[in-house]
Amino acid sequence: MMHIRDLVLYEASSGLKMATGLTTSDVDFSRLQNNFDKMKVGNSTKYFNHQVAAALKVYSIQMNRPEVLTTAFFIENVAEWFKIVTSRNLQTALSRKSPADYDRTVQFLNTFRCFIFRCKVGEKAYWKPWQAAMIMATDSLLRLQRYFLDRGYDFVLLARFTQDCVENIFSQLRAKCKTPRALQVKDNLKLITIGQIMEEVANSSYSYDPKEWLVSFSDKLNTARTTVPESTIPTVHIGNYWNATNNIGTFQASEENSIYYVAGVVLRSLLNRGTICDQCIKSCTDGNRNTGDLALLTSFRDYNGNALIYINLETYVFFSALEKIFAQNIVFLQTIKYDVNTFLYNLMIKVEAKHFASCHNIKDKIVNRFIIFRLRSSSTKPAREKRYDSKSMF
Repeated sequence: MMHIRDLVLYEASSGLKMATGLTTSDVDFSRLQNNFDKMKVGNSTKYFNHQVAAALKVYSIQMNRPEVLTTAFFIENVAEWFKIVTSRNLQTALSRKSPADYDRTVQFLNTFRCFIFRCKVGEKAYWKPWQAAMIMATDSLLRLQRYFLDRGYDFVLLARFTQDCVENIFSQLRAKCKTPRALQVKDNLKLITIGQIMEEVANSSYSYDPKEWLVSFSDKLNTARTTVPESTIPTVHIGNYWNATNNIGTFQASEENSIYYVAGVVLRSLLNRGTICDQCIKSCTDGNRNTGDLALLTSFRDYNGNALIYINLETYVFFSALEKIFAQNIVFLQTIKYDVNTFLYNLMIKVEAKHFASCHNIKDKIVNRFIIFRLRSSSTKPAREKRYDSKSMF
């Protein structure tokens, strides 16, 4: 827990963070939480995911703390296990049509089961209930998948063996009373059954998507547009942004890795949308991956070595200039009602990028995509309505 806290505090002042899903309140482990919050899967996956593991690896190298790698190893393995046992699509399903992938997954589950069994928790090496639960769940799923695949099934979705339906019923039963008595459970169950037939239930225990506020974000800003006197718009100097010496080292080391990773994500999204071609990507990428420490986060998050894009130094300098412009103006944009897209675009489009291919106007597409991404990531998210829903992992 202290390693995760140190990571969050290390990049607390950064605009772009490696562990984007964690805030300082998330690592305040002295704060008391009720039992219902502890049971929610969303509160656990904030810490146990591949992104946090990769961020810890980068933090370990940058701060010369090799002991952090133990935490990164544990988080990475738990996150991989959770991804396998909650597979809900054909891409992550267990299937023998690809023997290599199937053997690799089964071997990981067997190894993970032994790993959890040998874990020593705390200074006195206590055995914890969660260890027994994870071992029992893994062993049961291994036997179930073998049972069905031996009988001719093409694939097995392990997430279908969870108790979501039972958890949803429990959530509804506790909606009005957190600890109902037997008679209350019986009466509430009757009401829930009638309600399911008569009307669609608005609130349920399914995983909540916290990014609904991102829909039509730019349109909402444009509807609040107003005229701003020219004197109130800050002056931004563009001239020095293209100087590589001035840009490299102006950000914290973790923030440089984040900028490099975001640049690859933006280019990947443009390529997947078909708005740019392979020639455009070739002008932005580094086939030899000679960008050194800048690509640490990207390399750790690249799960198969070919899933992410590695940009060249010129493209990194371009993106760091865009980030510098955004960081200088974010406070100003939050205090007024203004067409922020146009304002930022007019500033960012002036940054030189002579190395970009000219076939698909890639510079314009990158600027527009980067503005949308940074406005989304920097905006305050609305508070979620508190519900007493149980989302245990088993």
